[in-house]
Order: sequence, then C-alpha cells, then structure tokens
Amino acid sequence: MTHQRPRSVLALAAAFAVAGAVAASAQAPTPAAERLASFAARQQMEQRSIFQSLTYRNIGPVQMNGRLVDVEFPDPKNPYTFLLAYASGGLWKTTNNGTTFEPLMDAQSSIIMGDVAVDPRNPNVYWVGTGEKNESRSTYSGTGVFKTTDGGKTWAHTGLADTQRIARIVVSPRDSNTVWVAAQGPLYTDSDARGVYMTTDGGKTWKKTLYVDEQTGASDLAIHPRNPKILYAGMWQKDRKAWKNTPNGPNGGVYRSEDGGVTWKKLTSGLPSGDGLGRIGLAVTPAAPDTLYVTVDNQTPKPDKDQPKPDDSPLAPAKLKTMTEAQFLALKDSDIQAFLRRSNTGDTVAEVRQLVKDGKLTVKDMLNRLLENDATLLDKEVIAAELFRSTDRGNTFTQANTNYLDGVYSTFGYYFADFAVSPKDANTIYLLGVPLIKSTDGGKTWKSVGGRGVHSDHHTLWIDPNFPDHIVNGNDGGLNISWDGGKTFIDVANIPVGQFYSLAVDMAEPYNVYGGLQDNGVYMGRSDRSYDNNEWRSIGGGDGMQVQVDTRTNKLYVRGSQYGSYRATDETTDKSWTVRPLSHITEQMNRYNWQTPILFSPHTPEILYYGTQRLYRSFDQGRTFAAISGDLTGNHQPNVSDTPYSTLVTISESPRTFGLIYVGSDDGRVHVTKDGGVTWTDVTEGLAKDRYVSRVIASQHQDGVAYVTQTGYRNDDWHAYLFRTADYGTTWTSIKGDMPDEPVNVIREDPKHPELLYAGTDLGVDVSLDTGQTWQTLGGNLPHVPVHDLLVHPRENELVVGTHGRSVYILDVKPVQALLDPAGQARVIDQPLHVFAVKDVQAPASWTRQFQQQMRGSFFEIPEQTSPLFYYTKAAGKATLTIKDADGNPLRVIENDARAGINVVEWNGVLDTDLAKKAEAARQAKTPAPGERPAGARGPRGGGAPPAAQEIPFEDWMKWYVEPGSYTLEVALNGQTQSVNFKVVRAAGGFRFFGDPDAEPGQKPSK
Repeated sequence: MTHQRPRSVLALAAAFAVAGAVAASAQAPTPAAERLASFAARQQMEQRSIFQSLTYRNIGPVQMNGRLVDVEFPDPKNPYTFLLAYASGGLWKTTNNGTTFEPLMDAQSSIIMGDVAVDPRNPNVYWVGTGEKNESRSTYSGTGVFKTTDGGKTWAHTGLADTQRIARIVVSPRDSNTVWVAAQGPLYTDSDARGVYMTTDGGKTWKKTLYVDEQTGASDLAIHPRNPKILYAGMWQKDRKAWKNTPNGPNGGVYRSEDGGVTWKKLTSGLPSGDGLGRIGLAVTPAAPDTLYVTVDNQTPKPDKDQPKPDDSPLAPAKLKTMTEAQFLALKDSDIQAFLRRSNTGDTVAEVRQLVKDGKLTVKDMLNRLLENDATLLDKEVIAAELFRSTDRGNTFTQANTNYLDGVYSTFGYYFADFAVSPKDANTIYLLGVPLIKSTDGGKTWKSVGGRGVHSDHHTLWIDPNFPDHIVNGNDGGLNISWDGGKTFIDVANIPVGQFYSLAVDMAEPYNVYGGLQDNGVYMGRSDRSYDNNEWRSIGGGDGMQVQVDTRTNKLYVRGSQYGSYRATDETTDKSWTVRPLSHITEQMNRYNWQTPILFSPHTPEILYYGTQRLYRSFDQGRTFAAISGDLTGNHQPNVSDTPYSTLVTISESPRTFGLIYVGSDDGRVHVTKDGGVTWTDVTEGLAKDRYVSRVIASQHQDGVAYVTQTGYRNDDWHAYLFRTADYGTTWTSIKGDMPDEPVNVIREDPKHPELLYAGTDLGVDVSLDTGQTWQTLGGNLPHVPVHDLLVHPRENELVVGTHGRSVYILDVKPVQALLDPAGQARVIDQPLHVFAVKDVQAPASWTRQFQQQMRGSFFEIPEQTSPLFYYTKAAGKATLTIKDADGNPLRVIENDARAGINVVEWNGVLDTDLAKKAEAARQAKTPAPGERPAGARGPRGGGAPPAAQEIPFEDWMKWYVEPGSYTLEVALNGQTQSVNFKVVRAAGGFRFFGDPDAEPGQKPSK
C-alpha cells in the first residue's frame, strides 16, 4: 500500500528549481510518431516470426486483480454487462455479471488503461483513453485514444498519442461525435501535450482548448447533467523525477466552460490556491445538476495549532538541529540505541559515543546523514484530502468536510482523486483513497466502508443510477461489488492481472514460481496449473519485490517489500530473520531502492548479495552482512530528494566463476569485480548515458561475456538499449539488431545454447537465435503487456514470464532450443522439414470405452485433453500429419496449413473411426502365436492384450480414443516426409472429474 516513503510533507514549489542539480538533464519525451512507428515494426515482426504458433499458458495468480482504474456499464438497464479497465492489465468485458471475462484490447499498441467512456446514445461505442492517470513509479503511459463501434470486437486508433496519460473522457449526451479528453501528459518530462482536447467529428481531428503550461495537465473532466455546454476541468501541476516527486504547484485549479469546451474560465472563489495545490477531482450528479464537488490534494502545511505533537524522543530530527555534542553524550544509552535503530545504523552505542568524544562525529553530521536520505524529514504535516462544494455551477465554493480527512490520501495524494456522488442524492458521496469512505450529509462527516475482502487504495467507483445502493468499486486488489451501499462487498477475483516485479523458481516437482507484486505482496504457486485452477500462496506483504530460493530444499526463501525490507524464512525449521545490511554512522546512510536487489550466489545459497549504493555480502543467508564495495553509483542523490536515487538495482554473479560479479544502478552505472569485491572496475563507458540499468547478466557459457539492458522509462524515453561484452565490460556492443524501439526490462541467456537470447520489453517477449543480430517475437498469444522478468527453468526448459499487468505466463521452449541442435551436417533450423520428438501422451481413464459406457445417458461431458505435436518447416505449405500404429496402419490424418517456422497441432487423442476399424481388422487377421491372444484385440494398440476393463466393443456413438502403446507421427510437406515414434501411456492417478480437479481418482465431485 505504501507508494512513497513515509514522511511529514512533500516539498513545495522550491523543489521545482532544483531539477538541474541531478545528472539526468531535461529532455523531451520520445515523440508519438516514433513510438507508433516502432509499434508498426513490432506488428511486422510478429507476422514474420517463426514462433507465432507457440502459445503460452497463464498460471495466474488471480487473487489480487490489481490495479483496477475504471468500471463502466455500457447500458444502465443491463446490469450483467460491464467493462473493467486495469492499469496495465488491459480492458475486460463480462456479459454474465462477472462470472467470466474476455480481454478486448490485447493486440493494440497499448493496453495501459486511463479511462473508458461509453457513448450515452449507443451502448456499443466505447472510447478508451490509454496511459494510467495515477502518478506512481510503476504507472505506464499509453498511445492515445481508441474507439470501438461494435462493443469491443474491432478498434480504431483516433489520435492524441502524444498525451501519454489520459485521465478522463466525456462523450456528449446529445452528439456522439463530440468528445472531450483530459490529458495529463508524460510522467517524467515536460510537455506541451497536456490539457483538454475536444473533437466534433468523432475523433478524426482534435483541438486543444485548455492549456496552462508544460507541467500542468488535466486531471479530470465533468459535464453538467442537463446542459452539455457546461463542462468543468481540473488542472494539476506536477514535476516528477526519478529522485524527486513534487505533485503540486500554483498553476493548477478548476476551470469551467459554458460554450461546450471551446473557451474556459478559472474558478477561484472558495478554492485553495498557491504552491500546495495538488491533484484535483470533479463530480456532478443528476440529483442536483448545478452542484459541483471538487476534491483537492492540498499539500499546504496545516496551521501550527493543528500540527501533530512534535516527536518528543531525545534524538528527534528537530532536536538534532540545536543539540550540542555534550548534550548528546549526556543522553541515556537506551535513547541513543533507539536513534541508531531508526537511522539504519549498524554501530553500537559505545562506538558512537567514542566517535563523538574523539571529534570524529558531530551531531550535525548525524542530522545531515538523515537529511541526505530524506530531505523532507523536518517538513510540517500537510492538509492533504479536502472536499469542496458549489451549488452555483462553480461561481463560489465552500469546504464540505468539517474536519481534516487524515489518512485518506496518506502521504501520496497524487495516487488518488476520483470520487462519486449518488445520482439520486447529492448528499451521498464516496471518497476514494487508501480507505473508501462515505458521507451521507454532503461531506460534513464520514465513515469507512469496505471491510473484509476489500483491498485498500481505491481508484474508481460506479453507482447504479437505477439502484444507488448497488456500487462497484475498483482498487489495487481488483473488483468489489456491494448491493447495500457499501455495508458488505463481494470480492470478484477471476482475472489474471497481477503486476509482477520479479520472479524466482525452485526445483520441486512440479516446480513453484515465486514473485513480488505491486501492492499485493509476494506469492508462490505451482507451475503446472492454469490461472483458473492455481492456488497461489502469500509468503510476504507490502509491495512485493524480489525473491531468492534455496533450491537444495525448496523450503528456504528470502523475500521482501519496498525499499529493501527483506526477510528470510526456513519452512523446515519455522525460523525467520530480518535481512537488511546497515551502514556505519560515519558513512552515508544506505540508500534502498524501491526494488532493492538481492541474489543468492549460484555457487552456494549460503552466500547472499544485497545492493544499496554499495554491494553487501552475507555468508549466512542474510543474518549478517559486510560491504564488499564502496559507492558503485554516480552518487547523484540531490539534497532535495524524497526518494532514494543512485542505488544498485541489479546484481549478477557468474555461474561459472565464483567472485566474478556485475552490478548496475538506476543512474546508469555498471561495475564489475573479478575477485569477489576486492577491486572494482567501472565499465559504464559505451552504455546509454544515465539510463536505468534494468538488468546485467553474467554469461553462464563463457567468462568475459555479459549482457546489459537499460530502460528509459524514467526519462519518457522509448528506445531499446541492449548490450553485450566479451571482455568483461571493457567494450560493449549493441545487440539491439532489428528489435523495435521500446524499453527493455530484462535479458536472459538460454541454458543450452549461448546464441539463444530472450528479452522482455514493455510490449512482450522477443527472442534471438544469433546473439542479438536479429530478433523475433516469441509466441503468438501474449498480450502487449510490460514484461519485467524472465527465467528459463534449468530442468524443465520452460520460459517463465513475469508481466507487470497480466500475471505469469509459461512457454515450453524445448522446440526453440531444438532449432539450434545439430541434425546431420546442419542444424535443425536449416532443414526443410523437421518433426520434433513427441512427449508421451497421457491417456486418462475417461478415454476408455468402459468409462464412456458407464457415463452414457448422463449429462457429463469428457473434458478435452490435447497433446501438442510440433514440426518445423523452412517454407509454408499444406502439411499432412498422420498418426500410425506400430504396424504402420494410419489411424488419424490431420491437414494443417503450415507457416514457415515452428508449427503446433493440438491432438485430442481421438482417432478416425473408419481408419481405426481397418487397423483393428488388419491386426485381428494376423495369426497369433501359440497361446497368445491377437495383439490389440480391442482397439488400435501398439501390441499386447488390453486389460479386461477394455474388453468392450466399440459403438458408433463412442469416440475412438488412442490406447496405450507405441505409435508414429508422420509429417508430409512440400515433398518432404519425416516421422518420429512416440508412446501413449495410461495417465497416473486415473480420471479426475471435470470441475473438481483436486478430487481423488474415481471420486465424484464434492457437494
């Protein structure tokens, strides 16, 4: 739930002038035309990919469903159909009241949702503004406005791609071609694309009608319920950098238009103003058309009389300002010990006392150390959330809340603004923040609504216009529905939209996947389950970050949350311990990145590495640490910082050579040590300047080889940065090749072939077969979602994909690896045709004739179970796949339109009845050996007598399934023929009833 480090107040306008103090200089965002051209190149790469037929399986989780930013009901008369817009998980639609959902925009240039609007005159017309409107470190930009006229089946891009983040779309209730858009603009850079836009020709052309400056965007829009000529706009000034967030400024405010959005007037009477003016939200209601509500994140400090009581601890920061060394030495040991704990210091009280006595440490040094880590420590507490009300269309406002709304926005009001007013009662208001609160007296008094099963951090709320107690809430945990005005809620969690930061795997059978999720903690789940049947287990809270697993037992793991709060747990002994290295009081305080990196040594998991601005090493799995470096960053932490910067963000130790370690930082630095940290070399030269090092990977195949990816996300830079070194970083070579320009988050080597590389970008997964000279998209069913982590399981050879928006996907990459295997005098990829080995087909008991006979006349249907048949061809054509028995008799013929590349045919185990009967007759005609029964006496088999359970004649109403035995797959294509042998085996454990996957064999579904 924590999005900004806890602090008393955000710095105000003074910080605007300090941006130039940091190395990353001001720059313009990547132009929209370049981004759209790169997406067109991605689409072409998808079309030519030889891996398009490969498909991932999504294993979830679904429990968190975060972050939901908008809910829309296209037709208020139809409560069963509605839309859900997820921050980075795309747009989803249900037509059965949430029982099932389907994604609508997975193939578009952006699935990052800002706002959705439905044409009031046509429930099949949706307008979607892409780019998330919540201003936090993991919110992604979009590519403008999209429109559908057929309920989401097809989409058209209608422009405004430079806006990047769209907060609200309003469609005129009288003219479907008139639409207004509130554009926030880029997150990290200045831009003139901010403001309010309108179209009067259905999105063919747009005109910007309200603009303030390059830092002030539109945070909200509202339209008068009865007069569409009257509109209101909220404007929000902010300045975010990687090291500093100033979410307020004097140029924001509320504006009104009385001519349909052509001209605007600022409304000031009764509203806050000045440097502390933060994010603004708007709401109107048909119950009182001339009433306008406004929420303000007011970053102005509270009056002194309302400030909380000062910290009375003897070493509070405010007291350090005037304390002398003598006064410090006179303090009790317990007071000094408490201060050392709060300041992340590893020294003892005696050591600190001696440093002060010797003149090597002053009280001012201690205070400066704290302020270097957080420049806002001495700031006052701010007002934060406020609600204002106007009953005269905004001419005058009065404050609605009579008391401070403390805790509603916490310390990150930039994350919230939405609220809702009942369409039947102008005094019933829901305010969305960390909690969801409700007022029934026009905002004077409030009470919390929500309760069990309702996640915190609320972003959207829909109120049924026909039944106002029916409300639908979207938050960081997904979707909650109430039918009693918020007294109780239903939690709807059946969409795999988790936002993963990182992944880990263990060596259990089946192996487990671990990962940290934005605002939803750390989870682990089995790799062999689908997302709708995978019980993930929580193993940590907070904003989940990195995980490391001791694969010797698969029971010990280190996991953590934001800003380096890690903990180790050994489930075999039920012991747990804190994992967090502390700096000495004479050093700079450790800077812990939002995603602080950790790494178990690939040589022994007794050794754990941990990165701040220094690299620490533990020989006892994180119980104790020692620094093995100095500052390995650019040390650009400015004196106005309110979030750690110049920190390590990625660590890699060579699996081949102990002590060969690379690290990368958020300010673009890469260092290497060959001697376990005794000496370090800065190898940054040749990489992209000042760009976040999203990954550094030491090769598992060759010493001296390493890979680096960098992302310009924090600079609104959408270029692709991938580099390789073969000389320990002395020189770097770009391996971007023909990859489209989009931020790259991770690169991985294949464990079998050094030239086979996998890359995760902000739009999917790419693969290279030639060490980065050329790239192709990998797989044909992955949405255009940010991919934050990739792993290849070393035993199963499956690619595990951690997405920041659509949970975890897994792809079997054995066919990809096999392309580079030798085949005669050449590799498989150079052959005109190659048929891959077929994994043993598992024949469940439900395929037997006995089972079919027993279930005849019931309403039970046998669930389809398929086995993939892979083949590769250099040229497209018509392929014929033939399944043959051990005697060479054909049993099933499948025609397939082959693409150039790897092709996959899913076979459901069903045989052609006529062919199977002929094969059976041919075998029965054979003369059996003395004392033997005819091979395959019932059904086509590879040989041997079937068990008694199979002694049932085939009937025409049955499906003829393949039975255990030996078979051949033959593929004929373009004059080439190739075949492989495979086996069909009886599935272990018998049949599991459909709908009850955890039932024991033969057990009927539980009731």
